[in-house]
Amino acid sequence: FWEHHFHVPANGGPSFPYRKPYGDAIRAHALGTFEDLLQAAILHPAMLIFLSNAVSTKRHPNENLGRELLELHTVGRGNHTEDDVKNSARVLTGWRVDLWDTWNAWYETDDHWTGPVTVLGFTDPNTDADGRGVSRRMLSHLARHPATAQRIARKLAVKFVRDDPPQALVDRLAQVYLAHDTAIRP
Repeated sequence: FWEHHFHVPANGGPSFPYRKPYGDAIRAHALGTFEDLLQAAILHPAMLIFLSNAVSTKRHPNENLGRELLELHTVGRGNHTEDDVKNSARVLTGWRVDLWDTWNAWYETDDHWTGPVTVLGFTDPNTDADGRGVSRRMLSHLARHPATAQRIARKLAVKFVRDDPPQALVDRLAQVYLAHDTAIRP
């Protein structure tokens, strides 16, 4: 279920060297909190490579991961603006992977875009060249967003209850998700 939600292909491509550890990270967080799962998936080198964030810089922020984070992994399509995508991409700059030689993953402060950002109610001055903190704060906010709660609740209900779950069930699951601080087990 979660590897489908946070899809990174297992059949080759540049993310291949990190695919097994990525699957291990997803499984390790599968029954914890969605926030921890989201952080582990989005900031993992396999995801950074697959959605082109591994080469995203402050001069050329790549929007692939920023867009998919919002459309697929959290709030869903139609619940964000193009400015949210751009700011999400800016927040995620600095997370790098050497795709040409060593395949090492690291954080590069010189590649992090700084300046004020707003993403779906999350605002930050984003003045620190080390953007790891702002990345984690934004992901934490998105994990707790009501639209994310609805989206995750609906996906779980479709998977484990039926293809067209009653909205009352989805609403109840979303309430439980938020009341338990994104915990998946409840």
